[in-house]
Amino acid sequence: MKRFGRLHPSPAMAVAMFALFVALGGTSYAVISSSTVPDSLGVFHACVNRSSGGIRIVTTPTACHKAVAHGKHKTLGELAVVWSQTGPAGKNGSNGTSGTNGTSGTNGTNGAPGGQGVPGPFPATLPAGQSLSGYMTIFGTAATAASDSAAFLYPLASAPTPHYIASGGGTPSGCSGNSTSPGASSGNLCIFEIERNNVSSVGENGPSGDGTADTRGFAVFAYGAAPGTF
Repeated sequence: MKRFGRLHPSPAMAVAMFALFVALGGTSYAVISSSTVPDSLGVFHACVNRSSGGIRIVTTPTACHKAVAHGKHKTLGELAVVWSQTGPAGKNGSNGTSGTNGTSGTNGTNGAPGGQGVPGPFPATLPAGQSLSGYMTIFGTAATAASDSAAFLYPLASAPTPHYIASGGGTPSGCSGNSTSPGASSGNLCIFEIERNNVSSVGENGPSGDGTADTRGFAVFAYGAAPGTF
């Protein structure tokens, strides 16, 4: 039977193995698998060997070995280190530039007409700056007087100053226009005669006599000049 002698590594192999051990020793890691790594706060715990620099992951810093004295010698133990799974929040970035204005929207459709409002209050007097106009006719027989009255559609705030303008006569102050387009300034009553026939005299009167008017209206009178109608 052939015997095999014990294999002894050559000096070169021993150096190579030692070098490999040193290389691995400088970068060695101990990895564990646990539901507690990282911990509930997202923090990793590890122990660093103070002599070799080796790192091993642990679940708590109390698992790291403390330094131990052996007579004149002392085992340096391990250094507890931690790091977070999530790094600290970075600084806020600078504000972005403002965007351009959007295009204008299309106009909406017109709404339906509103309902008719309630009637306004009936004016107690003719509003300032407004005027009234109308026509009247008088008929009579000779040697008698005839008259007719007219009521204002709205009462006036005060009695006006009456003016009777005979056909072809001049227009007094306070009146304007003519018989086809009469006009009067505020506070005046202007009566333009259109025509007359067989009339000796004609005029205007009111509650206070000839040449007066009332806030509610006025009257016009005429006398015949000869037999017959006028």
